Amino acid sequence: MENKKILTTSWHPSATNMLIPVLNILQKQKELDISIIGTKYSNRVFEKNGFSYLPIESYGLKNFAEANMEKILLKENPDLVLLGASFQEVQSGERYIPDQTMINAARRQGIPSITIHDYWRDMAKYTNKITGRIEFIPDAIAVFDSYAKKKLIEAGLPEQVIKITGNPEADILKQTKENFSDTRKYELKKVFDIKVQDVFLYCGGVEWNKNKSKLGYTTLDNIKIITDSLKDIGRDDLNVIVTLHPRMAQNDESGMRDVLNHLKNCGDSRIKYIDQVYEKGFTMEELALASNAVFTAFSTVAIKGAWMGKPCMSLQPNLILPNDFTDGEIGFFLDHSNVIPLGKNYKEAKDLVIKMFTDKKLISDLEKSLVNCPDMTLQSGSQGIMDLIKENIN
Repeated sequence: MENKKILTTSWHPSATNMLIPVLNILQKQKELDISIIGTKYSNRVFEKNGFSYLPIESYGLKNFAEANMEKILLKENPDLVLLGASFQEVQSGERYIPDQTMINAARRQGIPSITIHDYWRDMAKYTNKITGRIEFIPDAIAVFDSYAKKKLIEAGLPEQVIKITGNPEADILKQTKENFSDTRKYELKKVFDIKVQDVFLYCGGVEWNKNKSKLGYTTLDNIKIITDSLKDIGRDDLNVIVTLHPRMAQNDESGMRDVLNHLKNCGDSRIKYIDQVYEKGFTMEELALASNAVFTAFSTVAIKGAWMGKPCMSLQPNLILPNDFTDGEIGFFLDHSNVIPLGKNYKEAKDLVIKMFTDKKLISDLEKSLVNCPDMTLQSGSQGIMDLIKENIN
């Protein structure tokens, strides 16, 4: 008797990372066959984790429109579709996202679909930005805690499709932390030319120029807070690693140019701008583990660092509240400012950054707070999603 088949795909790297732990179990158990469709952002994640995939072009298709997804489903004939959770960037021509279009194509053919949600609210992942309506609702959405379920219900998704399974990345993050030895840390510092003991990480997200009218700030505003703070502390024995969102160069050319010009002209050798982290053999999670603490606006890199016990700080100067920003979940940082300090104006943010640079007790206290915070306790979700697959597969 032939195995049943799962067809899986995802658009963004962060969404694809949530699929990997489940795919590892499926591959090991060999009870279900797996077909993977790669995309321009997810390909490197599949490759890094040893999974073969087919590009859209191998089907003789050029994009991920629903009609094309129906053609793929007819050819692959899967028993279930397993998806990441990604959103459109219509202004950049990214209108058809397979995480979305595959849902409706599967429904028309009577094939159940499961989405693994990789954040909290973020309704952009289920919304057609062209129509402004929620149009992509799978048969089941796997979320990692009750906080995520609450946020999605409040945002308008039907409660019956939202299933708490735990976090499928938990096992990977735990293993990453356990495997991050002093030798690995030394190798990372050598590759990125870091010669000091105290290292801090800034990870930029989608606080791009086009989003300033909703958020009140940009990536450049946050980097200026860090460079201004460095001027005031007088320490030469630390480095700040600056990383930017991998799609910033494509989606915010002017913002990217402004940031790089600022870093070049500030004349501070303590700041090290790093790109192509994966291409150089490391991960963002390892950068976080190599750091004393992480600065961000609302990047998931910082939250993953916090899950692994690394203190982090949210910089959101001039934050506009309320707002209708849906391309990221700032609410988590607002709700957890007791364990992730939040600066909502320039002075407040700068004072926090300086304190992080100079007060080792603050870092120690934040580490203890993270350990005692239920929302920062990783709950393994791979098996929970496997159970959900078994419940839904035809």
